[in-house]
Amino acid sequence: MGVGWVAYAVLFLGTIVKRRVQHIYVANWFYAAFIITVTLLHIVNNLSIPVSLTKSYPIYSGAVDAMVQCAWHKLRTDPILKFLIVAISFYMMSTFERPMMSIKTVNSLSHYTDWTIGHVHSGALGWVAMISIGSIYVLMPSLVGAKPMWSIRLINVHFWLHTLGVVFYIASMWIAGVMQVAPPSAPHRPAWREPMV
Repeated sequence: MGVGWVAYAVLFLGTIVKRRVQHIYVANWFYAAFIITVTLLHIVNNLSIPVSLTKSYPIYSGAVDAMVQCAWHKLRTDPILKFLIVAISFYMMSTFERPMMSIKTVNSLSHYTDWTIGHVHSGALGWVAMISIGSIYVLMPSLVGAKPMWSIRLINVHFWLHTLGVVFYIASMWIAGVMQVAPPSAPHRPAWREPMV
């Protein structure tokens, strides 16, 4: 997997270096950072010292290994971490979708439809709102000098209501946007028609 990921990084960054247009979308820098980060995380976390043909010891173990791996089992029990991880997922999805929607053929389908509205709200409600809510849940106890949040169960309910609400909303906007597009062979018609006499 590491070799494939490094090859992907070389392909992605090489395409940017050899591009024919001068400008570059900002989203490409976020993708480059994501690719480099995952590459380093995977390679560094898997560094080990071989002691025989079938046995090796990891260089990073214990607390250091937990920091590198980001201790993912907490996703099952920590709803605040769920907010932060799902927010990043929405961010990556929106960051991918925006350059895709700028492609001429895709833009001719998505422009002036609800697809664009769904895209904007996946960033606003998925990324901005969820990262803000997760951050407030993390910071609030420290700011007011209290113990952890009053009810982890209610935070979990909040997480699922927010996540499902955003997913259903943006999915319905995407579907509506696709349905608003006229078939390529049909002439463009306005949404309203003159009454027949």
